[in-house]
Amino acid sequence: MMNSKFCCPVRSDFPIAILWVVILAGLTCSQNPNQESANVVVANIGDHKIYQKTVERFIDQNLGERNRSIIGTNLIKAQALEHLVRRAIVRDFLVKKGYWVGENAVRLDIESFESQLKRADVSLEDHLREKKTTIEQFEFETGWKLSWDSYLNRVLTEKVLANYFERNRTKFDGTQIKVAQVLVKHGSDTDEACVKKLKGILEQLAAQPLDWSKLVAQHSEAASKDLAGLVGWISIDGPMPPDFTEAAFKLGVGRISPPVKTAIGWHLIKCLEIKPGKKGPQDAHGEVLASAKQELFFKIARDHRKNVAIQFSGSWPHLDESGKLAE
Repeated sequence: MMNSKFCCPVRSDFPIAILWVVILAGLTCSQNPNQESANVVVANIGDHKIYQKTVERFIDQNLGERNRSIIGTNLIKAQALEHLVRRAIVRDFLVKKGYWVGENAVRLDIESFESQLKRADVSLEDHLREKKTTIEQFEFETGWKLSWDSYLNRVLTEKVLANYFERNRTKFDGTQIKVAQVLVKHGSDTDEACVKKLKGILEQLAAQPLDWSKLVAQHSEAASKDLAGLVGWISIDGPMPPDFTEAAFKLGVGRISPPVKTAIGWHLIKCLEIKPGKKGPQDAHGEVLASAKQELFFKIARDHRKNVAIQFSGSWPHLDESGKLAE
């Protein structure tokens, strides 16, 4: 059965990063797109238009029922739009490379889905009304899913996935690492001052590597500062924030990361010990496939962006090239 939800990879940018904002700041998004927003174009990506209602629906579906009553922030709205911009860029790539499916394939898939709805005594019109979408948007979503899935099946072969596993083994095989940190919390100073402070600590450690415990006790704002900054064992799934974990898993034993920013503050991370995992490629096939899809999506969106004309209407918040809210 065709999945009628929006089928596109969502990395840490959305909803994960947005949900971190929601959880930590108590902020969510408006959930009831009004009729006027249906025809408001917020961005043009080549020949593809992104409508305000599409962004509102995307936020609605990804944030879920719990947050319906609270108004969203411009950052969340801009991050949601950026994700749809990336998808439109990938669509442009698929079209230009000849991977976008034809109208017949879309029509046949929708007819098949409609037949399944009828067996449940539900019309396509009722389904679209329930999903707060239009037939045009539904056709686009169907074309997207069929085209993206077809492309993935062509390029993510078993050999490619096996090589991907080997390149990222610690991410998938259950590896755990024991880490310590220096933490400078948000609010204690500006980001620039925090980074400067942590870089100064790195310079001191380069001169006197054995002074880690002393420097942690002097400068860290974590509760573990008197324990040499010990965090303990972490895995790729947590318990630390994603940016912390990603930086930590790039380290070898005894190595220290550059300054890393998370929702908590700025960190220096030291790898103390590595406990290798035991999973093989087949044991982690689902995780490997999902990660490879996600990485491929963002790579295409990044590399192909320069080949697509992108225009924002200014009626909806968006991100600039640095990833910050545009003025």
